[in-house]
Amino acid sequence: KDIFDKVVSECYIPLFQSLIDNPKIKITLNINATLTERFLDYPEVLNNLKKVANNGQIEFTDSAKYHTLLPFLPDDEIERQIKLNRETNQKIIGDSYQPVGFFPPEMAYSPKLVPILEKLGYKWIIIDEIALNGKIGQINQIYQIRDSNLKVFFRDRGPSNLIMSAMGRREDDLKFYLKDEYTKKDYIVT
Repeated sequence: KDIFDKVVSECYIPLFQSLIDNPKIKITLNINATLTERFLDYPEVLNNLKKVANNGQIEFTDSAKYHTLLPFLPDDEIERQIKLNRETNQKIIGDSYQPVGFFPPEMAYSPKLVPILEKLGYKWIIIDEIALNGKIGQINQIYQIRDSNLKVFFRDRGPSNLIMSAMGRREDDLKFYLKDEYTKKDYIVT
């Protein structure tokens, strides 16, 4: 509980408050239903999440409710986990929870996910950049999975690691550490 309280106070409270204070800012957010359920104990956080979601400032991604590594599960369990996530988040967050993208837990990807995600109506997926060609720093456009309508956004490891390590908490920090890469990309996914 102490760790979760710290995460809430250092991450979610400032994030949602920042969006409230800056109504023109929009983000894409992955939030597993188990986390949303935990927010039931934090009414301020949940109310602020709903407020910015209802303002259209959040585009949600869907995921698996229990953060399971989907490629290791049978197809019917993959679908069940995803549906549970959506149902729970819609119940708690409300009608503004309408994800069109998908975030597989730990970005664990397998081609077996594609037909399931398409069946469930997703338009895109986010996975780690190494899944493209086994290298990092090669992403500069939006891709589409072969023989599929599913688009792919690749997570940029560099900026993601800077943020996770607390080295890049502000835009100036990211500009400093990423140098030219920061200005050469149309988008950065963290």
